[in-house]
Amino acid sequence: TSADEESMLGWMANRTSSGNTRNGVITAAAQAQSYTTDGLVLHVDAGNEVSYPGSGTTVYDITGSGRTMTLNGATYQSTTGGRFNFDGSNDYMSTATSGLGTGKVPFSFEIWANFDQYQSTRWWLAVIGQYNNGALHLIGTNQNRQYGIWGSSQFGGSIGTNAGSWQQIVFTFDGNTTMKLYENNSLIGNSTGASAFNFTNDDLNIGLRTGSESYYDGQVTIARLYNKALSSTEVAANYNADKTRHGL
Repeated sequence: TSADEESMLGWMANRTSSGNTRNGVITAAAQAQSYTTDGLVLHVDAGNEVSYPGSGTTVYDITGSGRTMTLNGATYQSTTGGRFNFDGSNDYMSTATSGLGTGKVPFSFEIWANFDQYQSTRWWLAVIGQYNNGALHLIGTNQNRQYGIWGSSQFGGSIGTNAGSWQQIVFTFDGNTTMKLYENNSLIGNSTGASAFNFTNDDLNIGLRTGSESYYDGQVTIARLYNKALSSTEVAANYNADKTRHGL
């Protein structure tokens, strides 16, 4: 490792041992000790000082992989123990390599989001991969979701959480044909038509629109990416680890 890498590893080790509170609020490092770690390849959390020190545009992966995400306009707020705010105008955060890999791979993506509004022009919460080519899309119009594969298998219907309230969203794919969607620990959909998932890259973008559509307008605290399909028990463990922080 280089001197810079050793310095960063030392900084992260110090943050891990001491970074349990921020502004008097218990952060994820102390509060959420029981979330699922098996298969975790990327984990960012605005409330954990290991992940975000409170300033700057770099967000660090808590798993210690060395991967980072970059804030593009999104700002830090201390509310909810730490969160990133997206203004719906031009804010997003991204990484060019999430660690998931390419091809038809199993995965789970979890994000804690609080919409300020559900825009009438299609909004983009998150995308993994090339947006129009076998990638995962969490998008929608008004309060109606379109979560799944662009132009193929998707979960539709109305989102049960109104704007202004936190929700845990978990999307899983088994690497074969089965995809599932959970919202706040409730199974929303189970489909066996997901054969078109095929990542040509493993970019992760949160809040970034395409074309003339809408950037995400709201807040995000946590995003986790796994290289396996989480079980319902593991989804519940994550929900129970973080629900109190989000007022649920």
